[in-house]
Amino acid sequence: MGTILEGTCPKCGYHAELFTGGGQADCDPKTALKEAGNDRALAAALRAGARFRIDRKVAICGRCHKFATGVTVTYQQKGRHIRQVAAGCPVCGGTLMGWPSRDTEGIPCPVCGQPVSLVPAGVWD
Repeated sequence: MGTILEGTCPKCGYHAELFTGGGQADCDPKTALKEAGNDRALAAALRAGARFRIDRKVAICGRCHKFATGVTVTYQQKGRHIRQVAAGCPVCGGTLMGWPSRDTEGIPCPVCGQPVSLVPAGVWD
């Protein structure tokens, strides 16, 4: 089960709702492939029976500067190196930068820079 984090900037009103953690569908290779943007290397690895993991964390887009759920698919085929595929921003396709800590208090608002706290607002599966 994952956690829904929600926050609103007290200064400008920017609002974000992020789905972090994981859900039941994250055990399905089809979900991994979808989240990785149909990455060809991942598709080949999954057809060959590769093990995989989907991680969802708080991120900020380097292009549009919005909060987003940063999705990374990590996989490994037998005897091969571990590889990762990071999804782009769901709004603009830009590169997502993960928030460096689990602390979601006082993250700078991507619009005005005022501290925003992302607090648990529910769970998802």
